[in-house]
Amino acid sequence: MRTILLISLSFLLNVVSGCTGSSGSATQAHNPDAIAPESCPSNCADIPAGGLCIGDWAVTCGDDLGVCTDCSLTNQTCVHNEVLASTSCEDPNFDNGTCHPECEEKTCGDDGCGGSCGFCPTSGICDGTQCHLPNEACGDIPSTGACLGNAVATCVDGGLHYLDCTPLSRICGYSSVNKKYECLLPQ
Repeated sequence: MRTILLISLSFLLNVVSGCTGSSGSATQAHNPDAIAPESCPSNCADIPAGGLCIGDWAVTCGDDLGVCTDCSLTNQTCVHNEVLASTSCEDPNFDNGTCHPECEEKTCGDDGCGGSCGFCPTSGICDGTQCHLPNEACGDIPSTGACLGNAVATCVDGGLHYLDCTPLSRICGYSSVNKKYECLLPQ
């Protein structure tokens, strides 16, 4: 892959043909990594799928013609996103959207990328990381209950029971008046 990229870069820097698109009037003095507009490939045969960056130049394919855009002319930088196989001019603080789900030791809950770490049946409660099913062993849940996510978990006859506070427009919390966890009105 590296050899192909180096050959492509060499080709792009040595091809003498017209370039379509918004190449602007940048010169080598403007950006030492810049490619001359006449060096933009005239066809897409030598441009990798998704394009590539040469310095601040975005080299892409459009209508079977090479398109070279000097991103620095708009105070942007060239960004190649390997996941999306795309190249574009973006703000220097651009986040390319690459997200890596965080699901280690989680059976349910948010993966940090807009997805889920797993399914929890409607009879169960996800505390944000683990799915808890009715009548599971109480474990370390005290007699006063506990919050699992936004649900009150109580131990009844050695098994857990849940009350989801969300449909009640309430939040799980400790009631100092009743001295136990309940669905409380938001404050």
